[in-house]
Amino acid sequence: MNMKILMIIKTSSITYDERLKKEIDSLLTLGVEQITVFAIEDIKSSYSKSNVKVLNPDFRIRKTNSGLGKALTLLELVFKLNKEIRIKNFDKVWVHDPILMFIIPFLRLKTKKSLIWDLHELPPSSFVKNKGLNYLFTKIGKKANTIIVANGERGAYMTNKGMITKYNVLHNYPSMEGKNQSLDKDFFDSEFEEWIKNKNFAYCQSATHPSRNFDSLVLACINTKQYLLVVGEQNETYKKVRTKYSEFDSFIKVLGKKPSNSLGYYMRKARFSFIFYTDENKNNYLCAPNRMYHSLKQGIPVIVGANPTMKNIVSKYNCGVTLNSFGELVEDIEVGIYEMKKNYDGYRTNTTKIVNKFTWEDQDIVIKKIINT
Repeated sequence: MNMKILMIIKTSSITYDERLKKEIDSLLTLGVEQITVFAIEDIKSSYSKSNVKVLNPDFRIRKTNSGLGKALTLLELVFKLNKEIRIKNFDKVWVHDPILMFIIPFLRLKTKKSLIWDLHELPPSSFVKNKGLNYLFTKIGKKANTIIVANGERGAYMTNKGMITKYNVLHNYPSMEGKNQSLDKDFFDSEFEEWIKNKNFAYCQSATHPSRNFDSLVLACINTKQYLLVVGEQNETYKKVRTKYSEFDSFIKVLGKKPSNSLGYYMRKARFSFIFYTDENKNNYLCAPNRMYHSLKQGIPVIVGANPTMKNIVSKYNCGVTLNSFGELVEDIEVGIYEMKKNYDGYRTNTTKIVNKFTWEDQDIVIKKIINT
């Protein structure tokens, strides 16, 4: 496929941006000749791949949160794009997320070729509530040839708010083992292996994130004497909760962050997995987290919050338990744990049946449709 694609993204680091890397891999698999990634990174990465060129220039004022600072950052972005890239030489321009919406009119002035707007995240609530901003978002969206969303629920939400009309769904499913990541069969963690001896434990990834109700989860596990393994940061939330509960170390183990290609090693030995997101904003409420798909891919039943996307999947495949809350209520989590233990064999059997259901590579047909539009 004689096609050159420019991808523009604001990311913490390409190294940890699994969705971006999966998109790149799929595009190369489909035969795209050259991909150029223009990245605004918080942490400079050293990502390298054949037929992929990465430009991650320094931005002097990108870290400011003021309105003026953001406007100046936008101007700096446009200046650097114009200086370093001949946009009209690309067959497609793929822009990531709402945060870069204001460069779309500039890109449209520079090229008549296809613009793709990847709305993996939802726009800020201010763009939904404010009529002027809503109109602006909608107007800019019409300059894109193709809109991408992360799941049907988010697409329906933006459609109902009048922000978009047509969209393509590109789920953030995990990649097939061994394609995007090295196999973890040779991975070994002696600290982990020592801790799990004679334990039926549950797994939770990134549970110490401030928005994941870590305190409630810990107390529920202690009250039900449920061992819990957490792969996530040993941050201030972790330290605070660990100090708060005297029985923390008897039931809870927080290993710290681990490489993404090792996560299957930890998951596969767990009985089940917790996945919680608060409902504090629409991005969280309508989430379809990669962490849930990873657990299901490993055949691990899940306990999830009442978020519609997760709830719909668990209900459809009967692969776990859905709470009435979002993980903030200790009693609700306890009921979920008892329900999981009571009906575990059935949940496990059902989950085993869908291990190949949620795979990124199955969506290559969606990406092919997107780049051929």
